[in-house]
Amino acid sequence: MATALFISASRILAVVTGYSAPMHIYNTKYIPENATGSVCFGKEWYRFPSSYFLPDGVRPKFVKSAFAGLLPGQFMESDAGKWDRPGMWAIPGGMNDENQEDMSKYVCPIFLDSGIYSC
Repeated sequence: MATALFISASRILAVVTGYSAPMHIYNTKYIPENATGSVCFGKEWYRFPSSYFLPDGVRPKFVKSAFAGLLPGQFMESDAGKWDRPGMWAIPGGMNDENQEDMSKYVCPIFLDSGIYSC
C-alpha cells in the first residue's frame, strides 16, 4: 500500500514539474501584473493553456500562420453580475463544427509563403 502511494505521489509530482512550463511563461516575470493589451500567438497557438493565466487587461490574439483550422474564440464578458455570465453559455462568433478557418479571429490575417507577416 505504501509503495502504491509513493509511486502515485511521484507520478503526480513528475507531471506537475515536467509539464507546467507553458503556465510559467505568463507569470509576472514576462508580463507585468498591470499590463494591458494583447499577447499574440502564431503557429503554436495550441501551447497556450488558457486565458485565465494572463493578467487582467491582457487578451490572447492570433496572427496567421501555417495552421488553417478553427482557432479558439473569445469568451463574452458582461458587467451584469456574477450570475449572468454569457461566456458560460453563449457561443462565440465565427465558430463552426467543420474546423473551417475563420479569418476574423486574426489580428494579422495575411501570411506570405516566405514566412513574413503582412498587415
